[in-house]
Amino acid sequence: MNTSILTRSVISLASLAIASVALAATPAAAAPAGVNRDLVLSAAEQARYSSISDEARTLVDVVCGVTENDGLDYYVDPLDERNAADGLLVHAIVNDKTCTFAAFAATESFTTLSGTATLTGIRYPVEQRISVEEPTTIQTSALSGDVFVTTPVDDSDYYDVNIAAAGNAITTTSTTSESNRVVTPKTSQQKAAARKVYDHRLASAKKAYTKAVVKAGSSSSKKAAAKKTYRAKKAAALAAYRASKAGTLTIVVTSKPTTVATPFTLTTDFSRCDRLAKC
Repeated sequence: MNTSILTRSVISLASLAIASVALAATPAAAAPAGVNRDLVLSAAEQARYSSISDEARTLVDVVCGVTENDGLDYYVDPLDERNAADGLLVHAIVNDKTCTFAAFAATESFTTLSGTATLTGIRYPVEQRISVEEPTTIQTSALSGDVFVTTPVDDSDYYDVNIAAAGNAITTTSTTSESNRVVTPKTSQQKAAARKVYDHRLASAKKAYTKAVVKAGSSSSKKAAAKKTYRAKKAAALAAYRASKAGTLTIVVTSKPTTVATPFTLTTDFSRCDRLAKC
C-alpha cells in the first residue's frame, strides 16, 4: 500500500520526551503539601550545625499540624553522611504530645528515592533493670518520590530513637525512543461510503463530458479540451476514492527513560539517648 495516500496521525517525539522528564521530576506525592525537596535538603544541612532552625520549624509546623496557639518544643538529629540522599530526624512535642518523623530528599534533580526507612527505639522499662533491651522497630516506611516524609508517630514510650534508611537514588539521565507504524483498516461501511462518493463523482464527470461534446459541435479542439477535462476529473475521483478506503497510518513514538541507580545508606549520628542521659 502506498503510504502517500494514507492519513497520518503522528505523535510528537518532543512532546513525549518532555512528558517523560516531567514525570521523573514530579514523582507521586510522598510528602505533605508545603514540604519540598529544597526545604528538606536545607533543613538537613542546618541540622549538622544546630538542633533547631527555621527550615526545621517549617517542617514541624506542616507535618505535626502546629497552630499559632500550640505549645511547641522540638529538636532535630542530623543523618551521618550526605550522599545520593540526605535528611533528618525530627522530635517534637506539641501540647504535651510527641510527634516524631523523618524527612528525606534526593540530592540531585530528576531523581526519585527507593528503599526503606526504619524507625527504632528502646522501650522505657517498667522497673529498673540491669540488662539493656534491644531496639525494637517502631515504624517501617517505603521510600518514594524526590522528597519523602515518614508518617509522624508518638514515641513517648521509647528512648534512644533512631532512623536508618537504605536504598537507591534513581536518576533519569536521558531518553531513547522507537517508532512503530500501525495501520488501522477502514470498515466495510466506510469503504462502501467511499465507493458511493466515487461513483457519484464519476457519473457527474461523464455527464459534464457528454454535455461539453454536444456543445462543441464540429469543433475538434473543443472536443479535445472536454475529453482532457473528463480524464482529469476521472483521475481525481479515483485518487480520492483510493485515499478514502485506505487504512489510517499512525506513527507511535515510544520514549524510554535511561536511569542510573546510586545506592545510599543514612542513619542518625546521635540520638535522644544522648540528650536525656537515659542509657
